[in-house]
Amino acid sequence: MTTTTDTTGTAPRFTAGRAALADALTTVGLAVGSRPAVPLLGAVLLEGHPDGCLKLSGFDYETAITVTVPDAATAPGRVLVDHAETVRMLSALVKGKSKRKADAVGVTIAAPSPDAPAMTANGYTVPLTAYPLADYPTLPEAPPTVADLDRERFVTELGRVLCAVGRDDTLPILTGVNMEVTGNGLTLAATDRYRLAVAHLPTQDGTDGAALVSGALLAKLARKLTGQRVTLGRDQNLVSLDCGNVRVVTRPIYGEFVKYRKHLPAGMPASFTAERAELLALTAQAEAILSAKRQSRSLVGITVTPGTLTVAPLLSERADDVAAPELTAKTEGYPDEPIRFAFDSRFLTDAVTGITGETATVHTGLVPTRPAVITETGQRPGDPAAYRHLLMPVRLS
Repeated sequence: MTTTTDTTGTAPRFTAGRAALADALTTVGLAVGSRPAVPLLGAVLLEGHPDGCLKLSGFDYETAITVTVPDAATAPGRVLVDHAETVRMLSALVKGKSKRKADAVGVTIAAPSPDAPAMTANGYTVPLTAYPLADYPTLPEAPPTVADLDRERFVTELGRVLCAVGRDDTLPILTGVNMEVTGNGLTLAATDRYRLAVAHLPTQDGTDGAALVSGALLAKLARKLTGQRVTLGRDQNLVSLDCGNVRVVTRPIYGEFVKYRKHLPAGMPASFTAERAELLALTAQAEAILSAKRQSRSLVGITVTPGTLTVAPLLSERADDVAAPELTAKTEGYPDEPIRFAFDSRFLTDAVTGITGETATVHTGLVPTRPAVITETGQRPGDPAAYRHLLMPVRLS
């Protein structure tokens, strides 16, 4: 049961450093529409509590974000102000100051009455646009906790899969990250149909189940999570993330995620291992050549022979006339005849960037059109605890 203190009838007063308020408003702004259909949804709710905490909240009916600023409520109460105007005013009142001096300026927001809030800073007091508190929607409660995660590890593993999130809003299932708790682990997966990225991390107090969460939202939130632990909550209608002073409650993307595990074989007949930095550098070099040739598609070809490989740009004309330097590599399972795999250069870069070790291993078939799986060296495509990035090669006519 949740206990709340009704401070609606009091005259709230909040005082905090400009930097803390600006950071909180930026985070809350992820749940405030830049052009809301209803002006009220462009507001930020400021709530001062008797313990001195100031809570700032935004809500667009899909996602609610609350940021807590400690020791900022000198008089408890609630007021609803225009978010965009408040952000602009924080900048306007310190115009001309260096960032260091501006961030140190104290800012007070006081509301003698709910419809007459004002901001005071740097010797100025300016009224803020207010909205009726009674019209603001009720913020959703966080669902039950299903996993407790290390924040640094969560952000790292999330970053490895976000690159594979789809951008096509007509296929909403592919625009999310599937977050599945099984046993004492959380598996993150994303795909845009051309690639699939899967990462895993351990959890504490895990409760089995899965939810599909907006990849765009998670990408923006990852930079705002600064606490030591992340608490993941879930029920049939909501998903929540709690970390430090930030709480996010959002609706999941409804629908069943792709049954991706069947596309990740336990083993593959061939593989090559090369220096991660060299693979990235050679791919970037190939991209530069393709750009200089003004190619409409940025395709690179990786040609593998026992003990060596090359990474070369694939030109639309005279592709066979291109030569590229050989890179020494550890290869397994390849015949003496060269095999060339064609990849989208950006997709290949994203996959190799996700590797954290000094070397990357690419598992392939012996046919250039079969999927390839990139893993850390020493890991296998079928290892459920491994980072795996599946790439579909490009068919060359």
